[in-house]
Amino acid sequence: MCAHAQGIQVGSVLTRENCFRSREPANDTSESSHDFYEAKMAEGLKIDPRTAYVMKSYAQVLDPYGIEHDLPGELQCIGSVYFARAPGSDDWVISSSSR
Repeated sequence: MCAHAQGIQVGSVLTRENCFRSREPANDTSESSHDFYEAKMAEGLKIDPRTAYVMKSYAQVLDPYGIEHDLPGELQCIGSVYFARAPGSDDWVISSSSR
């Protein structure tokens, strides 16, 4: 469904730096990835779809945040993904509709 049809504000300026700035460098432990995704899920619960900022970007479909540095070549695929954030927040979260 089109973002305008949902009443979502579109067009927030986004660069790769401010989209991923809250990302911690990936460690060799799955626990750090788990914590990262838990934090993103918690941030996603704060987003109201009626007031969210939404943007489309291109990223690894299976790793849109770029934290899984050991993703095998056969699983690497660039595609369009949607990120959303709450007004006043700098933390962009992958939209579940893009996965």
